[in-house]
Amino acid sequence: MISNGFCLLLLAGMAASAGSASATSPPPVERRLRETAVIGPNAADVVLPRFSPESRRLAYAGYVQKDGVWLSEIRVVDLKTGRSRRLLSPEQSERAAVYSAGAFGLSWEGPNHLRAEVSDGDVGYTLFELDVERNKILRERYFAEDEEAPSATTKQLQKRLTASFPGWHQDALAGAATSAIDVRDAGVLLQQQYHGVNGHVWLLRPADQKAIRVLELPDRRAELVGGFGFRRNIFFAVHEGESVRVHVLRSDGRTEELLARNSADPNVRLRLRHCSAKACWALLELGSMHARASNVVLRVDALGQIEWSKGLAGLNDFSVSPNGEYLAGTFWQDEIRSLKVFRIRDY
Repeated sequence: MISNGFCLLLLAGMAASAGSASATSPPPVERRLRETAVIGPNAADVVLPRFSPESRRLAYAGYVQKDGVWLSEIRVVDLKTGRSRRLLSPEQSERAAVYSAGAFGLSWEGPNHLRAEVSDGDVGYTLFELDVERNKILRERYFAEDEEAPSATTKQLQKRLTASFPGWHQDALAGAATSAIDVRDAGVLLQQQYHGVNGHVWLLRPADQKAIRVLELPDRRAELVGGFGFRRNIFFAVHEGESVRVHVLRSDGRTEELLARNSADPNVRLRLRHCSAKACWALLELGSMHARASNVVLRVDALGQIEWSKGLAGLNDFSVSPNGEYLAGTFWQDEIRSLKVFRIRDY
């Protein structure tokens, strides 16, 4: 069990393979985070812990059963008092249900404005916009699955890349932009997955129209599954067969493997959770949102030191408060997930 906290392994030497330090790296150093009593137990299956922009509140979703149907509730807890309020009840979420009503997205649009996306258990979902201060639903709108379209940001990136690299296959480049990692001045990290086009990982620099092959992937099944940039490094993950590997592209052009984990689940992703001037925190998901996997916390500091979680049995998801004081995580325990909060201010 992890009730007394968990630890992160620090690799100061940077290079690692298959989750362990290389021969030239110093031994890993353990840093332990301690759980803090912010909230009490919750009977619901808890998912999607999300801190408010000013770090005063923590919102989360819970799954509950009613007459054999899974429904959702949205709650918010005050981090100072520990008091919890319900913003969306299971009965209200039931309006979104065809077969069930499962929350799969939760985000803050402001200190008093929450957006909750609730699946209908079929092909669509309902977007609930919630007023936290007044404890009311502002709007709810249904979306069908086929209404999805590239975001404005993706469209702008597609236009940038196709204009800067006219010699590249334009359809393949536009498709790659939907999952590309745009890292400001460094360039755009992407993989083209298109018939007849190589599937290597490339760094494209629209500013000077240079293309650098970062990682050769001869296996067409290999897939770039997320990443992020911090300072002068780009961190990214590649899923290939039954393994996922996290790499770093250094500012000097070197690509190094940092760690590897086993997973054949097609839903593997590396997701950035929080960045500050001091560090970035990311989640390596080894399966879908509801897979019983022990996902991995990654932390990168300003010096380029890499840390990853150890002994985090059953981690499903986590987030870090914008002020850097708390980390909230959901953990599988038996058949449901529980919420735990850790203090990281003095980390």
